[in-house]
Amino acid sequence: SSLNHINKPRTSFYDSDNRINQKLIIHANATIIAERGIIINPAILFSQQSLAREIVIGSNVSLSNRDLQFILGLWYRVNSDLIPLVGINLNAYRFAISYDVNISPLRLASNYKGGVELSLTKVFRKRGSRAECSGY
Repeated sequence: SSLNHINKPRTSFYDSDNRINQKLIIHANATIIAERGIIINPAILFSQQSLAREIVIGSNVSLSNRDLQFILGLWYRVNSDLIPLVGINLNAYRFAISYDVNISPLRLASNYKGGVELSLTKVFRKRGSRAECSGY
C-alpha cells in the first residue's frame, strides 16, 4: 500500500492555493502455480483520493514455454470497465496490450468504446551478493 501527496502539494507555482489531495492505494496479489507451465496471478487494487474511489479486480494467466511466456488477463474496474489483456514475457521484458471496454452507464455515449494501453516492462533481478560457502 502507499499514500501519495502526503503534504498536499500546490498545483501551481503561482499564488493559487489549489492543492492535490492525498491518495491512498492498497494492492494485493498472489501467484498460484496451477500446473507445470501455468501460473495464475489474481490481484485487487483499491485507491481513493478525496471522494473518488476505484476498485480493480482480476487475474492474469501465464502459459510458459521455456524463456517465453504468453499472458492472458481479464480485469474489472468496478462499475466502470471490463479490461481484457494479452501479452508476452521474453527474458526480462514484458510487453502487454489491454483495452478498457466501457460498461458504465456512460456506455451509451461512448458506444462501449474505451482506451488502448500498451506497456513495456523491464524486470531487474538482484544477483547473488553472498560469497559461496567453502564447506568449512
